[in-house]
Amino acid sequence: MTHTITIIGAGSAVFSLSMVRDLCLTPTLQGSTVRFMDIDAARLDAIHALCTRYAAERNVALNLEKTTDRARRWPGPMWW
Repeated sequence: MTHTITIIGAGSAVFSLSMVRDLCLTPTLQGSTVRFMDIDAARLDAIHALCTRYAAERNVALNLEKTTDRARRWPGPMWW
């Protein structure tokens, strides 16, 4: 079973990379989707690239998505 994790305010490199590191260390979360959302496109692009590289180096399959559109609604429930 795969999961979907949404990180709102994902432009924080320390928090987002720590979260992805933890996900990579949890075998049951391999294949899950991680959705990054932030209003700063440059920071979002940088953290998305960094996390993509980290997961690839660890040989962990994660589907990493990103958006700056706060109004965008991904399917499924949103937990706040």
